Amino acid sequence: MNVKNPNDEIRMSNEILNPNDETVRVDAAHQMHPSAQPAALMSVRREASAVDFDEPQHVHPRRPAWRQRLVQAERGLVRGVRSDSAFFVHFFGISIVIAAAVVLGIGWMQWIAIAGCLTLVLTAEMFNQALKALAQSGGQHSSPDGQRALAIGTAAVLVACVGSLIVLTLVFWQRFEQLFDG
Repeated sequence: MNVKNPNDEIRMSNEILNPNDETVRVDAAHQMHPSAQPAALMSVRREASAVDFDEPQHVHPRRPAWRQRLVQAERGLVRGVRSDSAFFVHFFGISIVIAAAVVLGIGWMQWIAIAGCLTLVLTAEMFNQALKALAQSGGQHSSPDGQRALAIGTAAVLVACVGSLIVLTLVFWQRFEQLFDG
């Protein structure tokens, strides 16, 4: 326990003045009884040596930077997915692509291409969600520059989806040719 000034006087009494300026009597069982009588106070001086010890403080150490970034990434992912229904459309499409790839028994190089496409689309959508959040933080009426940034972000998602669709079509086309030619 740390005391700023060891010569501070501590007032002790069996009566306490509460914030409503009412005198409250405290008995041995710590029960409070209202009293209209003034409190009889006595002064006590503390010696400096009696208060020099330090109590252990329960301070949580700060997370390392890499763990803090992981926590921020997890929070951002959850907020991004929950903020817009576009993610559910993407997840539905992803589940169809993965199911088709499993059924067709594609090779590991094709899996790499599929994983790259799906990651690209989800990343573009996350950046678009970040732009939307920034535009909404500016208030109801966003500036024309904010609207332009949102349009560019939405176009980036479209470009990522179209590019991924082309790559996925080529991957599945190649697998269909392998299945039906051989």
